[in-house]
Amino acid sequence: MAKNSIKRILTVIAVTLLAVICMVVVVACGKSDRAPQKLPTPDKPEKNGGIVTWNNDPLYVDFVVSVDGVEYETSENSFDIAFAIREGETFDVKVKALGDGKYYSDSDWSETLTVAPLSLTMELITKSSTYKIKKCNVASGDIVLPQTYNGLPVTEIGGSAFRDCSDITSVTIPAGCITISTSVFLRCVNLERVIIPDTMAEILSGAFESCEKLKTISIPKSVSHISDNLGGNIFIGSGMENLTVDADNQYYRANGNCLIRKSDNAIIFANENSTIPSDVDIIAQYAIYTDKIEELTIPNGVKKLTQYFVRSDNLKRVEIPASVTEIEINAFYDSCNISEFVVSEENPVYKTDCGHIIRKSDNVLMFGVGGNIVIPDYVTGIAKRAFYCTNTQSTLFIPKSVTWIGSQCFMHCKSLEYVYLPNTLTELGTYAFYMSDGSGGKYVSGTRCITIPEGCVSDGMGTRVYSSPNCEIGYDDGYAYVYAKYYTLSVNAYDGTVNYNLNSVIHWEDYIDYGDFPYRYGYTLGGFSATPDGDPITTAEEIEQIAFTENNTTKVRVYPIWIAN
Repeated sequence: MAKNSIKRILTVIAVTLLAVICMVVVVACGKSDRAPQKLPTPDKPEKNGGIVTWNNDPLYVDFVVSVDGVEYETSENSFDIAFAIREGETFDVKVKALGDGKYYSDSDWSETLTVAPLSLTMELITKSSTYKIKKCNVASGDIVLPQTYNGLPVTEIGGSAFRDCSDITSVTIPAGCITISTSVFLRCVNLERVIIPDTMAEILSGAFESCEKLKTISIPKSVSHISDNLGGNIFIGSGMENLTVDADNQYYRANGNCLIRKSDNAIIFANENSTIPSDVDIIAQYAIYTDKIEELTIPNGVKKLTQYFVRSDNLKRVEIPASVTEIEINAFYDSCNISEFVVSEENPVYKTDCGHIIRKSDNVLMFGVGGNIVIPDYVTGIAKRAFYCTNTQSTLFIPKSVTWIGSQCFMHCKSLEYVYLPNTLTELGTYAFYMSDGSGGKYVSGTRCITIPEGCVSDGMGTRVYSSPNCEIGYDDGYAYVYAKYYTLSVNAYDGTVNYNLNSVIHWEDYIDYGDFPYRYGYTLGGFSATPDGDPITTAEEIEQIAFTENNTTKVRVYPIWIAN
């Protein structure tokens, strides 16, 4: 029995050992069938400012980033390459995912991203032994400008140096730079951040114009000159939301996202994100230059609106408080769609009537609105550019109270075709109804030909006119029209024959759409005749028959045929 028991025990042990060996073999065989799997290759890196990023995957844990062959490990799917950008050389970036060595092996390298961060053309300023950044050849992302070049300091960023560099996202200007010139960053549409050093002394016109994503900037205490001359707003078309100025700056301050010049307490920048404070005296020229405002309310406290202080195609309504006692000519220049001015009843200088701004002291219409305009019948004059580029009705009667119309008053009023002038008018300014080539009006030179009343002084420049002594003027209820017109004929110096080929008189229908002929309210032009109420002239011989000589000049006198409507 003992021997049999021992035998059975040994048999069980042997079977158990065999089973264990088989299991080990099976496991070993299974493991050899499951070699580590290669991770998927990351996408080509993308550059966002000073950061490169790539796609993530649930299988990814760690990465290796190669920057020009130098490898860096990271557990994020992003990597800061600003250190390489600062060196200013072109370099390559690629990335791979790291495996765990057990279940997953390393991925292949991604496609290579080539980064060319900054290439500049420099110009030596010999009188100061300093350098100016003349032009940026290549720039992208977050850039840091050089503080020195060839051992000399860089003190200026030249005009338009970074113009249209749309790949720039931020700029660090180093200490030592003192000038940002005109239009330096014009249309850098992705520029979001600019660091200006405490050495900066001046920033010139349009420096950050049309930088749509630039919303925050800080002006240091060292800046003593910010250009605000014609077109000098440095932030025209920017998206500025948080403009600040160092509290120790002696020349400028900020309030409500407005930039204010301390010397005359004038706003030199504001936009749709600004709140104009009531403690300023002046709004300077081109201070508000944006198409993103439809209504503008000037706070009580502001005293003066300068020429070109606002320019906006979408501005429709303007409120002016009692405190504004001076509005310069051209204040609303090129804001062509204003349909309503509202002046406080307590304003001592100006009032509104029919939507226009009228000066109380002499009833001169200073600034007009578009639409179906009505000029009040007590207005004595219409100021220069009062209706410049506004949209009006096609027909306009100037009231008989008006004695003068300023230069360029209705210039570029594209829809205006017929203007009727009263016999009270004594002065018509230069280019009053002019339309320059390509500006979109029906007639290139403005309205149809205008009849100027007798006694009215006008050079007629830029506008087709009929006036004495070339015309005899008649009047309908005081409004001028052409009764007769004189044409001068040329005489051949060799044989004395007369050039009577006046096609515009004979074939007037072919010319009428050019606006070259007179018009009369309530009548239609039916041609020209040799006598009042005569038949239309149809041949050159008829012109020859009515030719006469006056002061050694050969002339003809013709009469428009007016047909009542």
